[in-house]
Amino acid sequence: MISEASCIQLHLNPCNQISQQGKTGVSPRISFDVSRINLWGTQDSLTLHSSYGLLEQVAILTLQNPHLYGAKNFSAAISGGYSNIQDITTFTASTLQGDFRITEKWRLRDTFIYDFLYRRVAVNNVQVSADLIPLQSQPVRVGGPGVTWLHDTRSPGPLDAVKGQYSTVQGFLASSKFGSQADFWKIDGTNATYYRFGKQKYVIARSTRIGYEQSSGANPNVGNAACLNPDPQGNDLLNTNASCIAVPLPERLYAGGANSLRGFSINGAGPRDLQTGYPVGGTAAFVNTFEFRMPPPTLPVVGNSLNFVLFHDMGNVFQLASQMFPSFLRFNQPNRATCSNVSGSIGTCNFNYFSHDVGLGARYKTPVGPIRLDFSYNLNPPVYPVIYDFNNNPPHEGHAGHFNFFFSIGESF
Repeated sequence: MISEASCIQLHLNPCNQISQQGKTGVSPRISFDVSRINLWGTQDSLTLHSSYGLLEQVAILTLQNPHLYGAKNFSAAISGGYSNIQDITTFTASTLQGDFRITEKWRLRDTFIYDFLYRRVAVNNVQVSADLIPLQSQPVRVGGPGVTWLHDTRSPGPLDAVKGQYSTVQGFLASSKFGSQADFWKIDGTNATYYRFGKQKYVIARSTRIGYEQSSGANPNVGNAACLNPDPQGNDLLNTNASCIAVPLPERLYAGGANSLRGFSINGAGPRDLQTGYPVGGTAAFVNTFEFRMPPPTLPVVGNSLNFVLFHDMGNVFQLASQMFPSFLRFNQPNRATCSNVSGSIGTCNFNYFSHDVGLGARYKTPVGPIRLDFSYNLNPPVYPVIYDFNNNPPHEGHAGHFNFFFSIGESF
């Protein structure tokens, strides 16, 4: 158990408000943007974007040149700012970032974005193995080039697509050659398709995401008590405790939430810390979402502004990329019984399987996009060991919930 004094030392106060699954709540957010166009008598513009909410505080200043050196298909932007975001129960990420970006509009449907960025990322309220907290809490400078490709043939538009497809591929390289303190590369791609059929205009929509990440250089967690290989029991914690991944916590791949695997809380899918039970992300992710969008019925009061959706999501996040595709047909969590063994200082648990959820959603059409409400049921949620519990409970086996619901604006994809 974690004492109140330890909670204060680890900046986890108050203890009794912390949960691996998070909690249901409302996070209002206000935004304030101001722009100065025709800067210096040119087409350049200067924009300040800011937002404030319980889980997100952002301030970014951007200088935009819509036609780089007079080119119609190229634009450039320089931006910098600060963000403090908690989009996972495990930590809060505070980021100072600067970015130089060139955008190329290539043909009608394709866009390329070339950027070079530096960011300094610090994490607070870290809820992983206590031995790892001093290291994981250290600010990390990440820098390097990135490329993004977007291909959009959706029709009639992004908010109400009934045919076409939308694809994105993002690549990023962080290297010490560019002044980065962490060395890794990652590529994250998504493809969505839309097909309408029948006289009633039913729509089948599908979105598939695959992400890979690979670190290079020495793993800073080697030798840590939570990452021993082998530990006193002969376990290879360096390759089974996902908290020991060399990539910094905020830079890992995550999944779960309203626009991802709806059977999990926001970014709650995948491996968990083997002492605390909190999600810690991985280096590979697969998410496939299927939606059957029904035409709106005519109802009292709302008329034909409300329609319903049946959906199925499948996938997971994996500690190692080599674990993803062998898990494709694995419906049940492997060696589930070992997760209940909480007699040692660090647990043992395997998260290499595909999670599935099904659900029902409602969409209410508005001028700014549909208001969305989704109810999901996770068919095979994971269990995990909780040895050090921030709520002062004795060691026990934790269970991810079956039911989740999400309220948001816009389609899921």
